[in-house]
Amino acid sequence: MKTAPGLPDAMFTLGRRPEGRPYWNVFDLCSDTVVKLCSVFNTPTAEARALAFVHSNTSIPVPRIRRYIKGQRHGYLLMEKIPGKRLDRVWPSYTPLQKFIVAWTLRGYIRQLRQASAAYARRHIPGPISDKPERCNGIAFLFGDRPRGPFNSSKELVAHFDKSGECLDYTQPLVLTHGDLSMRNVIVGDDGRLWLVDWTWSAFYPPYFEYIATMSAADNDDADHSWRKHIPIVTDGACVKELNFLQRWGSYAKG
Repeated sequence: MKTAPGLPDAMFTLGRRPEGRPYWNVFDLCSDTVVKLCSVFNTPTAEARALAFVHSNTSIPVPRIRRYIKGQRHGYLLMEKIPGKRLDRVWPSYTPLQKFIVAWTLRGYIRQLRQASAAYARRHIPGPISDKPERCNGIAFLFGDRPRGPFNSSKELVAHFDKSGECLDYTQPLVLTHGDLSMRNVIVGDDGRLWLVDWTWSAFYPPYFEYIATMSAADNDDADHSWRKHIPIVTDGACVKELNFLQRWGSYAKG
């Protein structure tokens, strides 16, 4: 396998950011490597740690990290380029059986994430993988345009949204969630495997956060109805009560 350019060349290339590209965009650096520009709230360290954890503790196909570079205002994440097509580009051409197989495969990935979460010693702390409590980012209608927290426990996190404690369960063990499981973040690889990319919002949250985040992404992307029907399969269950409550909470918080 070819390797990425040496650090000096990589940094020179990164210095010429294409005009108009926001910091979270990804573009080719060379034939086998892409670079992701990360905003100040989405530093490359957390995503790199999440990818390393997933690679070490599961069989989920994820890009390998070449290196990451932290800056004062933003960072750069250099990753393996995955040859293939985005799932949202090919989904309409799939038969019902093919769509079910995709959903069932992704369900297996989610189950692996939840099982592997037990290997993380700080799983009781909400937020991204880190050596200390970090601010939580993710679903826009929950976290808005800036991170919240940090929170020291699941109870603290849930109380941020549900002060009564009557609608959201904080007793479930926290699990590593992808946080943005949309079709655009699934690559149908040329190798025949389904790859999960863009782990920017990956963090330890209650299991129902994955369903809520996936439904929210489908709304934002105006995803095909048949994909929405498969989301309860992908996320290993529907959490309608939690979704309805948090949608109401998001509308109230914005109002």
